[in-house]
Amino acid sequence: PALDVASAVGILAAFVVAHGASDDEGALDARTNCVSSLLKLVVCRPAVENTAAAAGLVVEAIPLRYDLDEAHTTHAMFIHSVPLLLELGVRLVEILRAIAAVLLGEDDEGDPLCSDVTRADIPGALGALNRQVPGDLWSSAWAALTTEERGALGAGRAPAT
Repeated sequence: PALDVASAVGILAAFVVAHGASDDEGALDARTNCVSSLLKLVVCRPAVENTAAAAGLVVEAIPLRYDLDEAHTTHAMFIHSVPLLLELGVRLVEILRAIAAVLLGEDDEGDPLCSDVTRADIPGALGALNRQVPGDLWSSAWAALTTEERGALGAGRAPAT
């Protein structure tokens, strides 16, 4: 029998949660792939039951540090999905923190977690996000970030309102 999307979201989410603190590299690679799959389901089927909770879980899991090719792909999709994630109820400050973490992060070998292409897309995504949310919400979220997070977002942030 075919697996329905809501069940798939639940199974993937359970794996992501169960292996969040794992030190097994194979499990962490698989977790990266599960986060990627969850994000794809959230983007393709945002109206499915439990998708909003999955969106929050995806943002909590970012940045991804294992299976770097998949991590780069997922980070790029995340950046382009930010407006939808916000509509699904993910808090703006958590989205901004995740973007900063992608920009600041490195894997165990010192390779950046953010590809050059995604890094180039972030200023436009942040500007669009700033236009999407009320100025007071943007200002409040920005103020809640650490100095390091604000610095990472840097020139990508739209002018303060």
